[in-house]
Amino acid sequence: MRLIGVLVVMIPYDLRVLNIVRGRQIAMSIIGTAVYVFAVGGWFATTTWYHQWYASIVLPVFALLIAILKLPALPEDPNS
Repeated sequence: MRLIGVLVVMIPYDLRVLNIVRGRQIAMSIIGTAVYVFAVGGWFATTTWYHQWYASIVLPVFALLIAILKLPALPEDPNS
């Protein structure tokens, strides 16, 4: 439950503190945090199906997908 709480709190944090404007970036931030927790074990290590070698697969696949993700240009800043 704490993991879900942290992932939910990341949305306003990304919007207000980090000033992220793209929804895809916020989604990748949330997914990336979940992948990180999965890679180090965290809550997932308490389940019966989790094995540490899964992280050896999930982490590089996620990093590869992030690297090839194409985002549209940033919207114009109305204050400039």
